[in-house]
Amino acid sequence: MKKLFSKENLTAYAGLGLGSVAATLVEEKLVDTYVPETVGADVKSIIKGLTPIIAGVFTPTLIQGNFGQSLGDGMIAAGAASLTRYAIKKASPSFANTLGIQGDVMLSGMDDMPMMSSQPLMGNAGVDNFSGSSYDFTSSAAGEMDF
Repeated sequence: MKKLFSKENLTAYAGLGLGSVAATLVEEKLVDTYVPETVGADVKSIIKGLTPIIAGVFTPTLIQGNFGQSLGDGMIAAGAASLTRYAIKKASPSFANTLGIQGDVMLSGMDDMPMMSSQPLMGNAGVDNFSGSSYDFTSSAAGEMDF
């Protein structure tokens, strides 16, 4: 247990974490800035995964020692995770949805759900319950808070 928290191990853990953060910065800032939109979403996703891997391979040559190696390893791991997420999404969207990696937003699968557009959200269809001159907008039915 004592070796688990040694200076060398703590430095390696910090390098892995910072490498992962650096990979995210490379993916989001560098690739989004310099890769044109014309390449397509699939190619851009692959480039986003490969860029931190390539940067992680060369990081130990720029930053010597165990910290540079750990930093590069974190970047490689984050890039590999990005490519794996992309591959799972392409190979099996239903499995990706089960894993929770299908979309970038929480309700991304809502586009395919049938909506009952002919039904009103509340009240009767064709009847405007809330814009009459005698309607009290301060009532609880209007959604206002009671003060």
